[in-house]
Amino acid sequence: MQVLFFIGNGFDLNVGLHTQFRDVLSCYIKEQTNDPQILAFKNDINKNFDNWSSFEKQMGVYTENFSHDTDAASDIITFDRCISDFYKFLHKYLTGEENKAAYTNVKEIEDVFMASVINFQQYLENVPNEKITKMFRIDTVNFDFINFNYTKIFDKCINILKNSISYAKINKKINTTNLNVTSRYLREVFHIHGTLTNKMALGVDNKDQIRNPAFRSFALINSRIKPLANTSLENGNNQTMTKLINTSDIYCIFGMSIGSTDKTWWIAIANQLIANQMKRLVIFWHDDTVNPIFIDGIIATNDMIITLFCKEANLSDEQKNIIEGRIHIAINKEIFKIKLC
Repeated sequence: MQVLFFIGNGFDLNVGLHTQFRDVLSCYIKEQTNDPQILAFKNDINKNFDNWSSFEKQMGVYTENFSHDTDAASDIITFDRCISDFYKFLHKYLTGEENKAAYTNVKEIEDVFMASVINFQQYLENVPNEKITKMFRIDTVNFDFINFNYTKIFDKCINILKNSISYAKINKKINTTNLNVTSRYLREVFHIHGTLTNKMALGVDNKDQIRNPAFRSFALINSRIKPLANTSLENGNNQTMTKLINTSDIYCIFGMSIGSTDKTWWIAIANQLIANQMKRLVIFWHDDTVNPIFIDGIIATNDMIITLFCKEANLSDEQKNIIEGRIHIAINKEIFKIKLC
């Protein structure tokens, strides 16, 4: 059986980094520039800060500020210069944040990651916990990881767990009272959008999210559309991602907002859930406004998240009905709860 984790920026926030776009943008707009085009770009960010906090989505919207004529070559170059300027600042900022992480408490990292990865189902309510535990009663469970972050903090923690004594014991196939066999294998961490040291991809999901139709015909815009950027680079990332999704049985999403700028992959997951009724999706969600005492807020949030996923996956109401019983929501759980800086 295959379990596939999707790791987003919520993980880096969990460990103590300040890596939200609003954190980066607050510093970026304060950096001095004599370039009038970059200055105009920063002024727009400052005036529409809340919108730019969803940077990739707003980037597609920002193209509307430029010419809609077919002869828009100079405008798209200006647009790309602005995005490139932020892109370079983002790299410098995130590198500084990543360097703050310390891995001195190895035992704590081992314990947290053992609980959060190999025993992730413990954070679910009783019924989905039992259903997923039953799926584990087979000879081998492989854990794969797709990291949407540019940082490698998650990767380093996984490697610490791989080298731990407790993980080594698990791979000796020790029988327990709960599971027939406990053979668990942690595989490699895959960065779909690159890393701070290798081909960072920043952008929207598809050409429709580029609001200015005049920009869509220019090859230059492909570098700001993440799946197309991967295709242009011939890095095989899209193919690897598709294979991991197609061959997995359980999908666990952590630290991601289920946003439209990763729409391609939500569609891919949903298609698998529709095609195979044995597959399940687990979404770990953080929302400080949800009070665990009051069930109305919990139920409303569950419905909102499932509806959001189905919307971004382009599902009809009929298709939503097919899969919603196999989407499990875990709100404000202590999974991956660890401070590294």
